[in-house]
Amino acid sequence: MTLLLRNGRGPQVKLRPTQFSQGRSITVPAPYGGLNLRDDITALKPNEARVLENWFATSGQLSIRPGFTRHVGSMGGGEVKTLAAYIGYSASTLLAGANGAIYRVPFQSVEIEGITNANPAVVDATAHGFTNGQTVYITGVGGMTEVNGLTFTVANKTDDTFELSGVNSTSYGTYTSGGTVNLEAVSLASSFNEDRWQTALA
Repeated sequence: MTLLLRNGRGPQVKLRPTQFSQGRSITVPAPYGGLNLRDDITALKPNEARVLENWFATSGQLSIRPGFTRHVGSMGGGEVKTLAAYIGYSASTLLAGANGAIYRVPFQSVEIEGITNANPAVVDATAHGFTNGQTVYITGVGGMTEVNGLTFTVANKTDDTFELSGVNSTSYGTYTSGGTVNLEAVSLASSFNEDRWQTALA
């Protein structure tokens, strides 16, 4: 802004537009190269990402996760940090890393309809499909919370009930609602580094 004086007149104001440097836009490709936890962040390629939440990298594009299924929250006394699908020639399964071990995740899970206060305790679960001698774990039971997070052996099964072998539940709380009984995971390996395994799968 400049002040001009002419022939004794008052000052006039003349505005000069300020020149700004203009930026230019660039196109950054979607990280369809996938997750890269191996390299330093400064070494990532433009099509790679450090974090991919709810996105799946496919050939030349990303697709958003359409939903989720809860398979397992904890195993072997530890939180599940990694789930990985194994697809074999004749069979497939889901693997979970928790508490320093690798587990095969069970897909057999049924809703509990009741648990008796008896010796032994009897679980009501319509068409449960379990067999005698199998190990199951129970979560989410209301009332009889003593059984939550524990593993039990199936005994004297019928189509819709089975006993928790050796469990005397007469002093437990009364079952009120909810809960699921799941086929216990089978430990496939022990003593591994979960962080390294996650990196190897990336």
